[in-house]
Parts: sequence; structure tokens; C-alpha cells
Amino acid sequence: MKCVSDQSCDGLKRAFPNLLPRGFEVIDDIKTSLEKACPGIVSCADILAIAAQISVSLWHGNPDPILNSTYLKTLRGKCLNKNGTIQDVRTDLDPSTPEGFDNNYFTNLQNKRGLLQTDQELFSTTGAGTMAIVNRFTKSQAEFFDALGKSMLKMGNIKPLTGSNGEDQD
Repeated sequence: MKCVSDQSCDGLKRAFPNLLPRGFEVIDDIKTSLEKACPGIVSCADILAIAAQISVSLWHGNPDPILNSTYLKTLRGKCLNKNGTIQDVRTDLDPSTPEGFDNNYFTNLQNKRGLLQTDQELFSTTGAGTMAIVNRFTKSQAEFFDALGKSMLKMGNIKPLTGSNGEDQD
């Protein structure tokens, strides 16, 4: 299903998982405004994903406290301009070894210096099974590389659905 400016994302609204959510009129308003500004660029699925992320943040509060306060201040200094608005910047996923590919990213997670919230939560969510994985990969770069290689092979074997077998949610 394509969601273009002359449609109102009806297919997504009627999909089984979306029968209960309310507020689609807000999504329609956002889609209409975005289509006027940049036609055909942002999909309804993109808007729904961002809206869901904002909703979760509002419901559960801002997860920034799980980050090292010094690192958080550094990131805010890079991302906010003098007016306090977010600017487009690039930063390293691994500030400790930005030019290398190693397991230091996992050490950063242990030190509450994960750039991506989803990654930091791998180590900062109490009782999560992923904490043990972060600890293992921190201790053994060889184990990290081995697991990465195996997962890349598995992903390479995924057969995406195409044509009439697939689902287009743009």
C-alpha cells in the first residue's frame, strides 16, 4: 500500500494491529503538511514510528538519566546550536576508538556512554538478558567478532518478500 498525498493512509488504519489506536486524524494532518512541504518523501509508516517513539518517551519519561552525565552534556553541546535547537551533526558511535572496529562499544555501554538509546538500554535495563551479552562481548573481542560473523551470514540468507508476496507500507 502506498500512502500518497491524495490518500489518508486508510490501509494502515484498517490493518489489524492498528484497529485500536486513536488519533489518526493527527497523523493525517501531519501527512498533509509534510506532503505540501516535501511531496512523496515521508511515509505514513515513518510518521507512525516517530509518533510512537514520542508517545513512549512521554509515557515513560526521558531515558537520558541512563547516560553518563558528562557524556550527555558533550552530546547536547554537539547537537544543539546557540539557539537551543537541534542541528544536523555527525558523531562517532564509539568515541573511545572512532577509527577502529572493535568491541569497545560494549565497554562504552557499561560506562553509560552508548550513543544510541536502544543500544544503551541493552545494558541499562534491569534484568535484561542482553546485559550478559554486553558483558561477554566486552570481555572478548574474538567472541564479538564470531557472533557478528554468524549473524551477518544469517541476515544474508534472509529471503525478502517481493512483488505480490511482499507488503509495501510506504
